[in-house]
Amino acid sequence: MGPPNQTTSLQRLHHVEKRIVRLLELAGSVMDELANSTGPRTEALTAHCREFMLAIKEIQTTLREEIKSACCLI
Repeated sequence: MGPPNQTTSLQRLHHVEKRIVRLLELAGSVMDELANSTGPRTEALTAHCREFMLAIKEIQTTLREEIKSACCLI
């Protein structure tokens, strides 16, 4: 096992990976809603899009922090 800060960094990156998988699931849910023969449910689309945007922001912030941290180690 590596140094504590490396382990923590790997854990954060693993969490980002899980969030990206969730983004793909959300995108699929939106496509399913849009393809619904009775028309998309507005509340479902709104909820999926809101969660998508929050996840994007979280991923962006985490990756920015990890890049800064990695640059400081060089």
